[in-house]
Amino acid sequence: MATIRKIVLICMFFLVNYVAGQNRNELVKEREAFLIGMFNHFSGDIYIPEHPILKNRLTFFLGGKEKMLKIFKDSISLYGQKSGFKYSFQENDFLELYNLSPYNPFEKYYKTIYKNDFYSDPKDDKEYKIYTLKLSRKAFKEKKVKLSFLLGAFLNSGASISEDELFYRGKSEYIDFVISLLKEMKFSIIKVELPNKENLGGLKTVFFKPSDEFRQILKDYDVLTN
Repeated sequence: MATIRKIVLICMFFLVNYVAGQNRNELVKEREAFLIGMFNHFSGDIYIPEHPILKNRLTFFLGGKEKMLKIFKDSISLYGQKSGFKYSFQENDFLELYNLSPYNPFEKYYKTIYKNDFYSDPKDDKEYKIYTLKLSRKAFKEKKVKLSFLLGAFLNSGASISEDELFYRGKSEYIDFVISLLKEMKFSIIKVELPNKENLGGLKTVFFKPSDEFRQILKDYDVLTN
């Protein structure tokens, strides 16, 4: 029941008075930012445009985060209903999200950088160029868009030590992007732990004190557990 309540409340984040007075485009951007926050930024920020199938893959999720995935599925369903976005999930060894629309509404949030690497597909014995997707700070200008992204990111890669000390953990480049948003939102950075062999496979961690507004959002929508 707690998980269902969390899903309902988070979906309401984009429907009720919290976004009163917004126009449709602003609301769509917040929904997109919330979803992108939950994307796999550890190993999923890649683009293979020449591959006949993987060119349409938006992100993928490994196991172990069932609650977050339930929220993600319900949230993207709501987004699809409101925006007309078409998509599908494919699940084999892991869960993949594919774009079925003639456009990619999420590409505007990224910079595409050639990785000088190739993906070898054993099915057709061909190699395809791999591009890295880097989150673009220019796409996250509005305050509520930043908050929406940080909320989604907290569901996927965040946790709480107390109400006054939260943290995000992930790859260095991704955490650097999160830190830039935290600073723009005037959150207090407590400390940053750099990658090392003892730190969960070399992940970077930022500990911070949330603003009163962000703390209240986490409380209202049953995300802050402590």
